[in-house]
Amino acid sequence: MLNVIVREHLRRVGPLLIALAAIAAALPVLSVRAVFGHGLAVDSMRVLSTAAGMSPYFPLLAFIIGLAIAMTAWNADHDGGHVYALSLPIPRWHYALLRLGAGLLLLVPAFTALALSATIVTAAVELPPSIHAYPLALTIRFCATTLVTFSLFFSIAAGSKKSAAWGLLAIFIVLIADSLYQASTGSSYSPLFDVLLASRSPFSFFFGQWSLVDV
Repeated sequence: MLNVIVREHLRRVGPLLIALAAIAAALPVLSVRAVFGHGLAVDSMRVLSTAAGMSPYFPLLAFIIGLAIAMTAWNADHDGGHVYALSLPIPRWHYALLRLGAGLLLLVPAFTALALSATIVTAAVELPPSIHAYPLALTIRFCATTLVTFSLFFSIAAGSKKSAAWGLLAIFIVLIADSLYQASTGSSYSPLFDVLLASRSPFSFFFGQWSLVDV
């Protein structure tokens, strides 16, 4: 049954998944593009600047991948009024786990694309002295961030389309309220980001070191 769910989900997001995996493979290449054709002769600051300029795109891509796969995981059930799920001789929680497993499997191509690209690129280029590559750390952070995003929006999308819309609206309201608080107090302090950046918060994966190469 898992194979059927995976194929059905893949049919809906196949082209998008290919595009996202291609972007994931391209980001590490773009992060070290300053080295191409220069090798050790390139200025270290230029390498670091190029990598830092690309670093925000990694968490953004992780968020988009997790959101896209999660929000489409229940589309077939929403379209069919959950008739198919209710007709199966398995508990609802078992079917939800199958949907979850199918979604997680569809995340693997993007994870693999990023990991292979980061590993191959950093092994192939010559970095200036004192500059080091962190393909494994970047891949782990990317996977963790994607999984956090996927888990959050998968649970939101598991209900009806109306409940999913209300869930997204609630997130939007929280973000607006946080922005209004900063504007009204004239402070850069953000209660929301203070919570998200807490050491035990899973959302802390979104922040921190996202550069493929660093000192």
